[in-house]
Amino acid sequence: MSADSCWQISLTATAGSFKAFELALEPFCEVVTCFPVSDESIWQVTGFTREKPQKQVVESAVSILAASVNIPVPVVKISPVAERDWETESFANFPPIRIGRYYIYGSHEMEPPPRGFVSLCLNAGPAFGTGRHASTMGALWALDDLARRYRFRRVLDMGTGSGILAMAIAKTWRPKILASDIDPRAIATCITNIHDNGLSDLIRPICANGYDNRTINGQGRYDLIVSNILANPLCRMAGALSRHLKPGGVAILGGFVTTDWRRVATAHQAQGLTFVRRYEIDEWQTLVLKRS
Repeated sequence: MSADSCWQISLTATAGSFKAFELALEPFCEVVTCFPVSDESIWQVTGFTREKPQKQVVESAVSILAASVNIPVPVVKISPVAERDWETESFANFPPIRIGRYYIYGSHEMEPPPRGFVSLCLNAGPAFGTGRHASTMGALWALDDLARRYRFRRVLDMGTGSGILAMAIAKTWRPKILASDIDPRAIATCITNIHDNGLSDLIRPICANGYDNRTINGQGRYDLIVSNILANPLCRMAGALSRHLKPGGVAILGGFVTTDWRRVATAHQAQGLTFVRRYEIDEWQTLVLKRS
């Protein structure tokens, strides 16, 4: 796009609120991106549109969102976009990272991954899951710990996004994995990442809305279910998760902040799961539970 045909709306937010502001900008933009600008505690939220936005309308939407979650209203900046090398800049915001045994890097990296790690080549595209969000980090740390004492043969990744957790599981245990997401764009990205990592024989991506799906129900019960989504859908699906998890099976749940973890844990404990461990990174929570 040329400078006179593209505008950007930008603001900064905390790790606990940037996803909400991303949703607030979506009605005004053709695409919205988020990335950390410091130590994962501050995030830049930027949306792009071909039409010049009405600043008062955007500021009103952002103010309403901030008031609904009782947080300060961020400053909204709107400006024309000069012509830039977007691909290069996007890659620059995705340097390799290490989380436990996992080494995550973009396909643009020229250096080969270091030995001794489980390496994951990833381009998130429009899907959630680059490994940089605290909820994804928590899930990866949980997998790293579980790998020391568990083996899994049948796995469900509910809300797979980019496929990062499914790929980490595939390269750690080599089980059969069903990777499900409600968003067809996420599934398209997931398929690309699976192919790039040579994991098409282990991971089967499907587009589905929760557990009410013939393929998910036709696989029997799972040894491991990973679901890195949001607190409310996790609570609603607690009963379905329990029914799909084998006795002795493990669940990793993420995508919610400190104020919600007890509610998520209680909903699953009521369905026969027991609490094993909690991970906290920048107020984002990851729970590990086990079915009795």
